[in-house]
Parts: sequence; structure tokens; C-alpha cells
Amino acid sequence: MLKIHDGRPENIADRLEKEVRTYDLLDALGIKYQRVDHDAAMTMEACREIDEALQTTVCKNLFLCNRQETQFYLLMMPGEKKFKTKDISAQLGVARLSFADEKYLEEFLDITPGSVSVMGLMNDHENRVQLVIDEDLLQGEEIGCHPCINTSSIKVKLSDLLEKILPQMGHVPIMVCLPWEAPTEPSACSEVTYDTCSCTCGVTHVSENVENAENTGKTGLDKNVIVDNDRQDSKGDKRHQEHLPHSYEELLELITALRGPEGCEWDKAQTHETLKKCLTDETEEVIQAIDHKDDENLCEELGDVLLQVVLHAEIARERGAFEMKDVIQMLCDKLIRRHPHVFGDVPKPTSPEEALELWRMVKQKEKERKGQKG
Repeated sequence: MLKIHDGRPENIADRLEKEVRTYDLLDALGIKYQRVDHDAAMTMEACREIDEALQTTVCKNLFLCNRQETQFYLLMMPGEKKFKTKDISAQLGVARLSFADEKYLEEFLDITPGSVSVMGLMNDHENRVQLVIDEDLLQGEEIGCHPCINTSSIKVKLSDLLEKILPQMGHVPIMVCLPWEAPTEPSACSEVTYDTCSCTCGVTHVSENVENAENTGKTGLDKNVIVDNDRQDSKGDKRHQEHLPHSYEELLELITALRGPEGCEWDKAQTHETLKKCLTDETEEVIQAIDHKDDENLCEELGDVLLQVVLHAEIARERGAFEMKDVIQMLCDKLIRRHPHVFGDVPKPTSPEEALELWRMVKQKEKERKGQKG
């Protein structure tokens, strides 16, 4: 059973300097806080025990950056919300964000992986990191975090964080309102992916103001239901609603509608040339998702690449050049032709290298037949 303590540890001899600096800051500001010591909190299961001890609710701390690694953000959001790069990027008006490299986490915030905390901003003397807070966290009266190390957690008043701690640190937060999505499980800790798979994630805790939620009559689930019920395409086609099962044929219909007379002005204005940068950007984001081992984001980004393919095919169809079925036909023919060891009578290669060499030989013969040697 975890024990709650008031204030700093009596013996700080075995505490890291950055942890002691956290207590020094709070004491200097005259802020009262509670503390609990525990084993390194590396999983959401471990955070549940801390959650119960502090009487708080788990939320996420995510250390993010833009593609160029020139802008850095510390995002604090409820643990039960799903993190989607498009949502936060759109509200901040920056290129698609992804998890920042841990070297920046240590350089700017003096925090190691697994210990991401708003308190690390006291070490960001050059304001390299912008704090971003989801507005739903403001419903709480108290907030908890690690004192720059994930073997302890502290709880302070939310008002003290916003009115005393952050001003002392010289950081002004940006408030965002990230959308809710119904969780797959009723647990507030269901999003394990973002708290365990990334080296730049951390966990903090928020005390919920239940009375406020009851008075307003609006909870996260309420917001999610409202959004889902209102989502319908302009023609009232009930098939085209978010979260309903979709098909390849519907995807083609959606793209045709977007570029049709009653469609989207941006989509209608696109050409093969204007979409070149979009294709490059989406491909880079697929690579980022792979590098971060982020399956959910990878799924989303692969869809964005597919969107580019279908858009190009639709533009070509409008020009009378070719359409999506021709793209698929050509691709299938190529796969069959370049794998004669699978779909023909050529002996099977014994290694990936031999298989690749066979592919190259078939490709070279194709070029020669087309008069494109080299």
C-alpha cells in the first residue's frame, strides 16, 4: 500500500538533483503538495495504484515535435482520450506532429524516458518547449505529476500550477480542445500504447471535479455522442457517416463526390502537380509512424497515402486517361509477371537476395521491350 506524505522527503541524500529542484521550487512558491514514493511507473497498471493513492485519474503527457524537429511541445491530455496527430496539429497550426526523440527530452527538460512531466519545464530556460493543455483537464481541482523522476508522484492544486508554477517557469500554456472518441474498453487506462511504447511518453494524474461534470451535464462520452450523431454528408446519404462500416467502392464514391459539383472546393482544385507535395508529406508520415512503432498512426497514415493514390486516379479518370481499376489491373499484372517463381514455372530462389535479383532481371527485360534501356 502506497503511503501519502505531505511535502518534500525528510532525507534527500539519495534523491536526484532534478527531483530535489522540484521540491525546492514548490517550497519557494509556498505551495502545499502531497507526495507518494513508488517503484518506477513504466506501465498503466503501475499508474493505477498511484492513481488510487493520490485519488486522481490517469492522463497522458506526450513530448512531441514537428517534422523538422524545430518546434517542440509538451501535451497534457486525459488518459481516456485517443491521441491523433491530425487533431492537435490542426489546432496548433503546425505540420503533423510526432513523438520527439528522447535526446531532446533530456536536453530541454532534463527528463529521462518514462518520466515526462510538466515540472520538467523548470529546466527549459530558453523556452524551447511549448506547453499544450487539453481543456478537459481544467475540470479538475488538483493535478499530479512526477517530480522529474518516475519513482515519485506529487499532487498540487490546479490553480497553483496555472497561477504560480507556470508563471515562475516562464511558460504560458496553449489550450486546445481535443475530440473525444468512445474507448474500446471502459477503463480510463485503455490507451496503453502511448504510455508504454514510446520513449518520450509519461503519465500524470488529475483529480476530477465530479460536481462540475454533473452540473454541466456534459461528459467526454456526451461530447463524443454529439459529434457522431451530427456527422453526415451534405446530401444526407446515411451510408457516409463516420464509424459505420465502409468499403473500397464507397471510397471511390466519396472521392468522386468530393470532386463533384457539390463537393469540396479544395479537392476540386487539385491537380497531379499540386498533389505532389501532399504525396511526399504523407509518405514521410508513414515512415515516422513505422519508426515510432505506432500501429494506430501507421494505419491512419497508410490511409492518407491511399487517399493520394485514389485522388490521382480520379483526376486521371476525369481527363479520360485511366481510372482506379486500370491502376489495379496494371499492378496485379506486374506482380504476376515479376514473380514467375510463384505464379509461373521458374525455379524458386533460395534467398531474398536471389528473389530481388530475379525481380530486377524481369524489370530490365520489360524496359528493353519498351525501348527504355538502363
